[in-house]
Amino acid sequence: MSRIENLEIKYLPSYSDQEAKSLFKKGWTYSNIYSLRELRDIYIILSKVKNKNLKNIYSEVVDEIDSDTKKWEERRVLEFLNALVNFKLVDANYEYLKIVFENSIINTTITNEEKEIFKEIFFSYFRFKEISLWFINPDASFHKNLNLINAENLINDSKPLFYFSHRNRFTDSFLSSLSENNYLYIIDDKKSHLMRFWDVYISWGTSLGIIERFSLAKIDTQQPENILISIAYFINQFASFNLLDYILNNTNFNSREIFIPNLIFSIAKDFRYSVDSIKNFIINE
Repeated sequence: MSRIENLEIKYLPSYSDQEAKSLFKKGWTYSNIYSLRELRDIYIILSKVKNKNLKNIYSEVVDEIDSDTKKWEERRVLEFLNALVNFKLVDANYEYLKIVFENSIINTTITNEEKEIFKEIFFSYFRFKEISLWFINPDASFHKNLNLINAENLINDSKPLFYFSHRNRFTDSFLSSLSENNYLYIIDDKKSHLMRFWDVYISWGTSLGIIERFSLAKIDTQQPENILISIAYFINQFASFNLLDYILNNTNFNSREIFIPNLIFSIAKDFRYSVDSIKNFIINE
């Protein structure tokens, strides 16, 4: 493909904080929460706190909830509480708006039943939805269709996104394909919070089995020099196909030897199956 510097640039769309406040009646709407288990547990612990202020909730969290990484501090607990507000599970006073996790136990591994609850959040939280929209059409003109996004059309109509860090230490650049004729979609430098939030988005998507992602570092495909590109896509349900015909009809495989990572990448790009299902299929064939 051509050099990154030669590609025409388009900015990826996202609502500003002012727009979000006007449209969704919310101020700061980026919830940089990675641990689903801790989020669930703080939601559960609220039922034990009568006077729901930060100090009382923090005290209960420290006593009851194991921390995955950093130790509990009031500011960190506040981040989780704000996330619960953003996800519309509690109101601004930390009272329940939606009753979930009724059978859940604090400090236990997230169950498949609980993952379904988090999937509902993933597909409904507007900050996640606007990033999901990039997988269907990353042009700003398409951003107005935010309310049309749901799990079904993301699985059926989305395409892979190639992403990398180019001007920033966070992910800031995206390609809809690795072809020559392409745009370089970038996140505005002023939106560093959105760059960081991409990692949160990918963490949720992969943890919930919604999104597949992997690096192209070991893939023998044309890439810009000194740039580490990864691919991400919404996982499509696997359907068996004729692997031999696929290889014979693919111009990328014209020798007697096939590099298996290249084959996995090609199938993933064309069909958006999970990597594990592709590997199992190749082995069985």
